[in-house]
Amino acid sequence: MIQEQDVKLFQLIKDGNELAYAEIYNKYRRDVFVAAFRILRNIHDAEDVTQEVFINLWNKRKDIEVNTAVRAYLTRMAANSCLNKIKHDTNLTRRNQQYSDMNTEVQSPEKPENEQMEDITRLMQELPDKSRRTVEMVYMEGRPHKEVAKIEGISVNTVKTQLYSSLKIIRNKLQLK
Repeated sequence: MIQEQDVKLFQLIKDGNELAYAEIYNKYRRDVFVAAFRILRNIHDAEDVTQEVFINLWNKRKDIEVNTAVRAYLTRMAANSCLNKIKHDTNLTRRNQQYSDMNTEVQSPEKPENEQMEDITRLMQELPDKSRRTVEMVYMEGRPHKEVAKIEGISVNTVKTQLYSSLKIIRNKLQLK
């Protein structure tokens, strides 16, 4: 009988009934949260996934077909969202590590540090103006990527790309010396 009620509620949700959506949310939000928490082991991330599941449920309500119990369907959505989050976080960590690795100075044993800094400064002047400004703001002035993006009128990803490319150019030229 509970499953029949859920199927009826779900059909109402597909038709845009917000009260049915609220009832499903109130009935299953704890189950979705617990499923997310078991995978992520982080309360805040589990809360985010719970919100994401119910937002996706509402946004995709017309396209979703529930062939199992609604609880099972929602907890499967939570598990998939958790796996996507883990994958995204892993990729983000890997990219951040790459940026960090590129940021470490290439130390040449035969050159004193001040000479190497002169080389880096000279090579920075050879960068395109926008890239040079981005490098200076992030590494010389210590500004966060978000702030640089706002100042330059570009996205945070563009800031990261400019930094990555600029540091790669500088590193390659330093290694050729």
